[in-house]
Amino acid sequence: MAKKRAFACFRRLATTLGKEHGDCWKKVGNKNVAKIGCWNFDYNPTYGGGVVVEIINEGGGEDMPLGMGRQKTEEFCRSVEMIEKALEIDRSKRRKK
Repeated sequence: MAKKRAFACFRRLATTLGKEHGDCWKKVGNKNVAKIGCWNFDYNPTYGGGVVVEIINEGGGEDMPLGMGRQKTEEFCRSVEMIEKALEIDRSKRRKK
């Protein structure tokens, strides 16, 4: 259940930010190539939870754009909610100008 919730929060975050996510590979000829800029969620409860990863090269190299620290599901989902709220406040202020 925690894994499902964590992935749902991740998908919401990626969608809100307009990031391609999920299947980060494409077939080019007979070769699999990673989609640069695509986001994925590396979830492993044994290592403390999940972390957002971004593909940085066609070989599938990854960076962690939101930091290297893994978060447990509830902590991650609260972080996503705070990001969404901050974006909502920012967008609201921009509309008023």
